[in-house]
Amino acid sequence: SYTWSAPAGSTISDGLGHTGNPLIFNGINSQNEYEVFVTLPAGFISGSISVFASNACGNGPSISLAIQSKANTPGAITGTTMNLCQKTGLTYSISAVAGATSYSWTVPSGAYITYNYGTSIKVNFGSSFVSSGSITVKAVNSCGSSAASSLTVYAATAQPGNISGALQVCKSVANGGYNVAAVTGATSYTWTVSGGASFVGLSSGPSVTVKFTSATSSTVNLTVKANNACAYSASSSLAIAVNLFCRDGDEVVTEDRLEAYPNPTSGLLTVSFNSSENKKYEMKVVDIIGNTVFSENSISLEGENRKDLNLTKVANGFYFLVLTREGLETKTIRITRY
Repeated sequence: SYTWSAPAGSTISDGLGHTGNPLIFNGINSQNEYEVFVTLPAGFISGSISVFASNACGNGPSISLAIQSKANTPGAITGTTMNLCQKTGLTYSISAVAGATSYSWTVPSGAYITYNYGTSIKVNFGSSFVSSGSITVKAVNSCGSSAASSLTVYAATAQPGNISGALQVCKSVANGGYNVAAVTGATSYTWTVSGGASFVGLSSGPSVTVKFTSATSSTVNLTVKANNACAYSASSSLAIAVNLFCRDGDEVVTEDRLEAYPNPTSGLLTVSFNSSENKKYEMKVVDIIGNTVFSENSISLEGENRKDLNLTKVANGFYFLVLTREGLETKTIRITRY
């Protein structure tokens, strides 16, 4: 025999005048099938029908079939998702859902359904759709609506791709070129650069020229967004390492620069200066009454020179860093030890 069970409130019939829930069934139909008929109760949503076989030795394992009154959730919605600013006549569609008699679609605020063909719609995006939203669809039958399938859509263009250009530069670079591939639908681009670097010329297209001579940080971040009439995209970025102490071969070195940092200092001080050639120099640190607390005589190298001073054993107060070189004016910086 076979024992059938159905969701609570259901009636099981064998077609031979026997009903119940559960129902023990012994016969077969004209096709040699063990067949039953199930009438589900009003308001049924979901459940399962199960059956197990029995003989003189006992019961076998039960098998079940999940059933539901509503149609399944529609599959993925296909259609354009980016750069929808003021676009019209765009089609969004799904595959047909078994058991569905109709479909319920929604679109974001500022968008409008112009035609509904059931498994597909045509949509216009108005001028008030300037951000993002969801297109949704539910499958409908006489018992209700399925869960919704959803697709996120954006007024903005796609995010720009990777920024191309040098990842490492000298501070002396005055015309570093960087670019992204053109973004479909973009009418302009917004570039930003950090760390004291700046742009040369226009910065509203897919390429820019960056001036690093004003850089104050060893890392410069370059970012770009694509714009259309409604919104701007997510940004792409590139971290650029800037060597603050190197120069290009074509650079003319000026010798009027003397820097010391950090200033004020807790004791460790870095001194940086330029030299056009190998040249003798004297570097001193003196206090406000002229006493020398540090002195060094050496030869500078062509280009950028850097010297690390340890003033941790010097008392707190004001001092003067003095750099004297052959044939050049003496340079002086006031430093503060705290």
